[in-house]
Amino acid sequence: MSRRSGLHTPRINLVTFSRYWEAYNREKEHFVDAVLSKGKVCISGKMVAAVFKICAACETSGRSGKPVDIEWKGEEIPEEYGAMKC
Repeated sequence: MSRRSGLHTPRINLVTFSRYWEAYNREKEHFVDAVLSKGKVCISGKMVAAVFKICAACETSGRSGKPVDIEWKGEEIPEEYGAMKC
């Protein structure tokens, strides 16, 4: 973006939690409902860990302004991503 004083880069909110409040809130409500009703939780721990790894890389990239490679071990990739039905 440009201004009279020169180029300006808008501030990006890098804190994932504050950027995606509604999604986190819905996930939390789903988890509480599943626990209280002894139902199925659609999100596994491995899925949460994978998303966190991606978010951490995005924040690192955003802070440095450079691409970040994400290395995956086979066991880190959630099986549920292939056949998720909730």
